[in-house]
Amino acid sequence: MLSRVSIRLRGVVIAWSLAATACDIYDSSLLTAGDAGSGIDAGRVEAGHPGVDGTTVKSDATTRNDARVSHDAHVKDVSQAQEVGCTDASCGTPATSCVDGGTGAGPSCVPGKTVNCCESALVPGGTFLRSNSTDASAVVSSFILDRFEVTVGRFRRFVNLGLGTQVNPPAAGAGASPHIPGSGWNAGWNQYLPAATTDLANDLTCDGDPENYNYTWTNEVANNEVLPINCISWFEAFAFCAWDGGRLPTNAEWNYAAAGGSEQRVYPWSNPPSSTQISPAYAVYDCTGHGGPPVMLDGGYLQCVLTDIPPVGSRSPLGDGRWGQSDLAGSMYEWALDWWTPNYPVPCDNCAELDGGVLDAALFDASLDSAVGRVQRGGGYYDIPVNLYTSQDYLFDPVTLYDDDGIRCARDP
Repeated sequence: MLSRVSIRLRGVVIAWSLAATACDIYDSSLLTAGDAGSGIDAGRVEAGHPGVDGTTVKSDATTRNDARVSHDAHVKDVSQAQEVGCTDASCGTPATSCVDGGTGAGPSCVPGKTVNCCESALVPGGTFLRSNSTDASAVVSSFILDRFEVTVGRFRRFVNLGLGTQVNPPAAGAGASPHIPGSGWNAGWNQYLPAATTDLANDLTCDGDPENYNYTWTNEVANNEVLPINCISWFEAFAFCAWDGGRLPTNAEWNYAAAGGSEQRVYPWSNPPSSTQISPAYAVYDCTGHGGPPVMLDGGYLQCVLTDIPPVGSRSPLGDGRWGQSDLAGSMYEWALDWWTPNYPVPCDNCAELDGGVLDAALFDASLDSAVGRVQRGGGYYDIPVNLYTSQDYLFDPVTLYDDDGIRCARDP
């Protein structure tokens, strides 16, 4: 079987077909583990999982063509029940990023309401089909997933404490999944963290490039505390979740939560599950987060601005998933634990791809059997609707910084 992928460089899309080959994968049913690897060099890659209509979707990461797919703009009934497993009262509020309860790290999320930005919700385990593929059965154990993407306010305490750097990296083994041996922090990754706090702060501005990136970080507390943090590498995301008493969700866990488990939802809010109903009331996409029509540049490209990134939970409860998580589609791409692979074991029992090759390997020389990027899910605020399908996963260099890369942490019951 051939897997179609595309490498997304700034302003360029390159696509080709590659034969699917075997990868080293941890599967708890097999009691074997791959080695935790490092990363690669440049460019986002989109895995070519077909959408519900059988097509393969790709788009440019920073200047996406206005090639929108027609979609149903009707808004569903906001009274639709959500199966929220628990909130911060029963799942526990992180005692790290949320200890001071400040803006973005306390009851200041969901515009017009006073919802705690640090709430999490139980995702009951079960069996589903990864990426809605009939030949991709997977088992996921119960876990807890943050209701919201990590905010600037939550990430600020991490930065202020001088963490997430080569001076103060995570402890070896931190942030591991209890189901996946070898999934914790690898001390060999310390070199891929910024050298010091000033370097981390610079990373969070996408290397200080306001003309080309809409970054949400500010060095001092300002008006962005309830916005999702962006311009964050996989290593920085991992380090934050480990410090915050959590971990990065696996690819399967993230997919399971967004798809509503065995309901196999097209979008996290889809009701019925096969519905492709979407509008800006559900999710932040198509550069319309500012509340108006998208800005078009010469040549038919969309132009996003900082106001296209609204506060986390701004589409709640309408756009919430089955278990109450917000912004699982649109807003920010969210990092998962795995390296991308075309081959998971079937059935996949709490599995994750841990072997990713060599970080400094040239992208175009890297073979897909060693997975050339870490997985991201959910699509971003630049994206067209079909890129927000729960069936889509993406490959991205774990060290390159983009303004549609965010983070959501998983936790264990």
